This record gives sequence, C-alpha cells and structure tokens, in this order.
Amino acid sequence: MNCLGLEIGGTKLQMGRSDRTGKLDWLKRRRIVPSEGAAGICRQILELFREAGARGQISEGPTHWGVGFGGPVNPSDGSILQSHQIDGWSGFKLADWLLAETAAKSATVRNDADTAALGEALEGAGQGLDPLAYITVGSGIGGGLILDGNIHLGAGRGAMEIGHLWIPDPDRIGQMQELELVGSGWSIQRRADKPSVQAVYDSAMRGEARSAFVLESAAKSVGLALSHVVHLVAPKRIILGGGVSLLPEAVWGDIVRQSLDAHTMTAFKGMTDLVPAALGESVVVVGALKLAEMASVRD
Repeated sequence: MNCLGLEIGGTKLQMGRSDRTGKLDWLKRRRIVPSEGAAGICRQILELFREAGARGQISEGPTHWGVGFGGPVNPSDGSILQSHQIDGWSGFKLADWLLAETAAKSATVRNDADTAALGEALEGAGQGLDPLAYITVGSGIGGGLILDGNIHLGAGRGAMEIGHLWIPDPDRIGQMQELELVGSGWSIQRRADKPSVQAVYDSAMRGEARSAFVLESAAKSVGLALSHVVHLVAPKRIILGGGVSLLPEAVWGDIVRQSLDAHTMTAFKGMTDLVPAALGESVVVVGALKLAEMASVRD
C-alpha cells in the first residue's frame, strides 16, 4: 500500500510518501510557474509521481492520496472552489483527476492550513492536545482547528479562516481591515514598501521606523485575532506556523503572545499556550499523508 501526500501552493509543489511506520519516507519539491496555471501544476504532479515510480519509491499495491491545497476546497467531492494565486483551478475536480490519472484507490482533498493543522496535531507540536488550533502566517494567513483528532470542517467547507477576520487597520485610524491584508507576508512587504519580509526585518533592525512599525503592528494584529480564537474555541494550544513566523521571537512570536494575552479576558488567561510549529516546510505533506492513511483504514 502507498500513502502519498501532496501540497499544492502558490509558489511550491511538494510530494511525499509515508513508510510502514507512518513517517515521511521521502519528499520531493518543485517550484510552481504561476503563468502555466493549474494545467502546469497537474503536469508537474504526474512528473513527480512517475519519477518516484521509476525509481522504485512507490511500491506495488493500492495508492491513497492526501492533498493540502492552497485555497478553499469542497471536501465532499475533492474539488477546488478557488485559488487566489493560480488561474485555472476554480471548479477543478482534483480528487477525480488524481484517481483517473494515477489509478489510485482514494484521494482526500483539504485546504492546506487545515492539512497542516492535522500534521502538527498528530506528528508535531500538538500531539496529545485537544482542541488544537493552528495558524499559518506566510504569503497569506490561514488556520485550522483539530477536534478529537480530526479537521473541523464546520458546515462543510472549512473553518478557522482567521485571515478573514476584521481588525483595526493600523495604517488608517478608525478604519477596519482584514487580518490577511495587515499581517501576511505579502501585506507586510507591501505596507513597508520592501521586496520581501526579510528586507522589512533587516530595515527594522537598522532602525527604520516604518519597517519596525509594520512588523510590530502585524504581530499585534495577529495576537488580537488569536484572542478571538481563544474566546470562541478555547483551544489547549495554538501553534504558530508559516514563513513569517520564522522571524526571531523578539520581533514576532513574543509580540504575538503579548498581544494575545493583552486581549484575552482574565478568566481565560493562561489557559492556552502559543508555540512555534515543529514540522517546518514538510508540515502540509505530513498532514496530507495522515489524510491518506485515514482513508486507507476506512477502505
């Protein structure tokens, strides 16, 4: 039996396989070419799959896919609702396509943040903790909620879309803005007029006031949004992942914690801790492999 995990993002494509112990056996990466759209990514998926087969990295027997997709999906049929970064995905029946093209036995498709949350819950910093919330702050901002070891899908199309919470806009006093447009990686560099988050950080360390303000206000805004998660869901732990969260704790993680504590009601203070993600860049693939393993058990 083969359990294959797939991450489809806006900039990278990753595929991995779990061994007999359920751990990641191998991991392959490709850089996505946005101009080639969904068709180009589908071609790359098949190239990775066939390459692994040719090298003997996929064994005989049934194949089960788990997929973490960078955008909203329809979990009931494994189709893509929308991609905010790559053209050609809307309405695409990804699960059906995988089944047809790879002769797989099952294909389970979820949002990438939900999938990452599952990975951290079962193999990372959230093991043994329930409820568990996960937030990823990268090019965008997403989240996932794990209840009883499973992704909470709400009414059926997902939940914990924390990036779409409205918070006070730090750049326009008295106005409101979506968190993603204040605290995501792309928004941080846009607000600071820099080419990358790293450039914003470097500039802040040199004493540039605007860059320092952008980083601090982004971290405080994330902490404020997380206080809503604590008040509504009361998770035992919140895991903070994504590329922006790799910034030094003094300028990101610590500020997020301070803001979270400042905006949490007294009765709930200290109930939920906030820790960095443990699985790094493989987190979505690890979660996708867990989706595949769950499907294999059901079948």
